Amino acid sequence: MRKFDVEVDSFIIPSVLKACSQVSVAQVGKEIHGFCIKNGFVSDVFVVNALMQTYTECNSIVSARLLFDKMSERDVVSWSTMIRAYSRHKLFNEGLKLIESMHFSNVKPSEVAMISMVNLFSDLENVEMGKAMHGYVIRNSNSEKTVVPLTTCLIDMYAKCGNLDAARTLFDGFTQRSIVSWTAMIAGCIRCNDLEEGERLFVRMIEEKVFPNDITLLSLIIPCGFVGAVQLGKRLHAYILRNGFGMNLALATSLVDMYGKCGDIRSARAIFDSMKNKDVMTWTAMISAYAQDNCIDHALQLFVQMRDCGVRPNELTMVSLLSLCAENGALDMGKWFHAYIDKQDNYIESYVQALSIVQLGKGICLHQQLPNLLLI
Repeated sequence: MRKFDVEVDSFIIPSVLKACSQVSVAQVGKEIHGFCIKNGFVSDVFVVNALMQTYTECNSIVSARLLFDKMSERDVVSWSTMIRAYSRHKLFNEGLKLIESMHFSNVKPSEVAMISMVNLFSDLENVEMGKAMHGYVIRNSNSEKTVVPLTTCLIDMYAKCGNLDAARTLFDGFTQRSIVSWTAMIAGCIRCNDLEEGERLFVRMIEEKVFPNDITLLSLIIPCGFVGAVQLGKRLHAYILRNGFGMNLALATSLVDMYGKCGDIRSARAIFDSMKNKDVMTWTAMISAYAQDNCIDHALQLFVQMRDCGVRPNELTMVSLLSLCAENGALDMGKWFHAYIDKQDNYIESYVQALSIVQLGKGICLHQQLPNLLLI
C-alpha cells in the first residue's frame, strides 16, 4: 500500500497491529508505532488502543503503560486493555490502582473491563473485593447476554477463593449452561479438592449432552496437578484416549505437568517421550517434574538434550534448575546456570530471586566438575 502511495487510515493500522499481536512481532509493532507518530495517528484513540494491545501481547507492558499515560483522551477500551494486561501479567497492585483511578475518573466499565476486573480479583483470591464486584455486575448489567459470561467469571472467582457454595448458587441459577460454565464449576470443585463432586458434575455434563472440548480437558487437568489428584488426572487421561481426542501440544504438556506435580515421573516421561513435537513449555514441564522429585542428573541431561534440539529455555526452566541446585547444595552447577543466564540477555527478576536461593544455599557441592557437554 505504501509503495503504491495508497492512503493508510486509522482503520487499517489497527488491523496490521492485530496481526503483530497474534504472532508477537514486537519489532514490527514498534516500526508501525513510529509510522503513527510521523503521520499524526497517535492522537487517534482507536489506533493508540491497538498499539497498547500489541505491546501487551508482546510482553512490553511498560511501553503500553507509557502510551496509556500520554493519552489526552481515553475511552473504556483504553482502561480495559490496561487492566487486562496487568491481570494477565500478575501485576495485581498496578491493576488495583488502575481500577481505582478508573472509578474516580467516572468511567463506567464495559463488559470486557468487568471481566478483566473479576479475573484480577480471582487471581488475588480476594473474595471481599469479588463480592463487591458481583454486586456491581448485578447493578450494571442490563441484558442476559452480558450476564452469562460475567457470571461464569464470577463462578470461577468464587471457586478460586474457596467459596464453592457461592459458585454453586450462581451455577445452579443458569437456565442454559454452556460448556464454559460447566468447565468453570468442575475446575472449581477440583481446585477446592472436592474431587467427588467434580467428577460427578463431569458425568452429569456428558449426560446432559454437553461434551467437553480440548479447552475443558486442559482446564480440568491443570488443577489436578495443583491438588495432587493423580487418580482423577488418570481418568481424564483415559477419557482423552478413549474418545479420540487428538493429543495436541497443549494437552500433552498439561498431562506431563500434572503427572510431574503428582510425583508420577514414569507416566510424565512416557508421555514426554511419545511426543513428536515439543516446545519450551513441554521441556520445562518435564525438567520441573525431575526438579520436584530431586532427580538432579535426569534434569541436567534433559536440559542438555533441550539445547541440542535447538530449544531455548525460558525463565521457568531456569528457575526450576536453580531451585534444584539449591535443594541439593550443587553450588558449582548453580554458578554455571548463573553464567548461562547472563549470556542470554534476558536476566529478569525471577532469575535474581532464584539465584539468591542458590547463593544462600548451604551444603556440599555434588558436582565439582560439569560435563563437557554443558561448556558454553
